[in-house]
Amino acid sequence: MTETPPAPARSCFVISPIGAEGSGYREHADEVFRHIITPALEQFGIRGVRSDHMLNPGKISEQMFEAIFGSDLCIVVLTYANPNVYYELAVAQAACRPVIMLIEKKQPLPFDIKDFRVLEYDLSITAYTEQTYIKRLAQMLEKLQAGNWQGDDAFAGLRPHYWPAPLPQPAHCGIHVTQRGLRDNEFVLEGSFEHLPEGYTLCAARFYPKDGFIPTGTVHLDHARKLWSLRDFDPRKATRAIIALAGPDSRCLLDYWEASHSRVAALQNRLPNQEKGLWLPAIPQLPQDFVICIEENIFP
Repeated sequence: MTETPPAPARSCFVISPIGAEGSGYREHADEVFRHIITPALEQFGIRGVRSDHMLNPGKISEQMFEAIFGSDLCIVVLTYANPNVYYELAVAQAACRPVIMLIEKKQPLPFDIKDFRVLEYDLSITAYTEQTYIKRLAQMLEKLQAGNWQGDDAFAGLRPHYWPAPLPQPAHCGIHVTQRGLRDNEFVLEGSFEHLPEGYTLCAARFYPKDGFIPTGTVHLDHARKLWSLRDFDPRKATRAIIALAGPDSRCLLDYWEASHSRVAALQNRLPNQEKGLWLPAIPQLPQDFVICIEENIFP
């Protein structure tokens, strides 16, 4: 049996007014980042990154979009009402990223933001020594952690009327392989998960490049211990095998295929030997709510 390396640390993209180096804007942004945001994030093992920390060549806007979509959460500093900050906040909310907003005390909030919970801070010596705002930010991070780092969707009431809900991201569900190999002459694949999205379960399937997918084996879930395991699987028969999150549409189609296959297998058993060999066709394309988590080369 082999063990999977630990999952990478979580990351936070900090959306903040920055300003020119040496300016009052930059000094303020650096103090908030160093003395409030970073100490709170460190309590959860989260790495905070601001746009001026990203030194890779390329378009800044593309790197910003990638950081928002790729990070586990965003912290937004609304102080100084910077238009770039509000634009990036809107992108983060539209992308359903978990968001925590901060603003310096006595600074006005725009009308559209007043309905959201915003942490008001100051940079006084008392607040620094007593870690007032570090503690309050940590409390907000604790709530996100309790919810498996899933943020509130600001547009949840509107999305069903215009487009499907966003697909779950496997990386945010903490789905990993912990052991694989033979046990008592039976192939076993086992793993863990942090969170399964509502309406989704884990399933196993084989993939054949020229034909498509067929369900195979059974993924057993232990919700109490957050463990999963695959049994009744012969890796020698698979061109490529996958573990996936399956939503309602995918589960319906896979269940229908398995029920049909059992009927075909029963008929095959009644045919003369020379007429056997028929096989139920594979599913050429699964619905959109079939989200692959683990694939390729996972079986010896």
